[in-house]
Amino acid sequence: KGNKFAFGLFSDTTGQFEAVIFSDTLAKCRDLLVPGTPVLLAVNAERDGDTVKMRVDGLEALDKAVAGVQRGLKVVLDQRVVQSNAATIAELKSHLKPGGKGEIRIVLALEDRGKEMEFVVPGRFDISPSRAGELATVPGVLEVVEI
Repeated sequence: KGNKFAFGLFSDTTGQFEAVIFSDTLAKCRDLLVPGTPVLLAVNAERDGDTVKMRVDGLEALDKAVAGVQRGLKVVLDQRVVQSNAATIAELKSHLKPGGKGEIRIVLALEDRGKEMEFVVPGRFDISPSRAGELATVPGVLEVVEI
C-alpha cells in the first residue's frame, strides 16, 4: 500500500526548503497551507549525502502553538506619552481581547531613580503574536514582551 504525497515549499528567515507531506497529513492540515500563514512544522529529517530530506508529520497554526506556551504579555509604556495623552490608555484597552488564556501586565517607568510600576490587568486575554503586534502599535507603548 503506497501513500500519496506532495512536496511543500516552505520558507523562513534563512531561505526556502522543501519537505514531503503525505496525503493523511495534508488532508488534516490543508487549510493552514496558505502563502503567508505562519505555521509550526513537526518534521522528521534525515541526511542523504549533502542534502537533508524532510517529512512533515504535522502542522499547527503558529498563533495557536504559541498561545499554548505563553503565560502573558508585559506592555511597557512611556510615562511621558501616557501623561500627555490620556487617549493612550483607552486605545490600549480597545486592543485587549478578553477570553484568552494569558495575563496582561502593564509597566510604567517612573522618573524616580529608574523605578517602575507594574500591575496586572484583571482577567484573561488573547496573547497571540498578532495581538502582541497590535498592542505594540499603540502610541506610547515602548515594547511588548512575552512572559
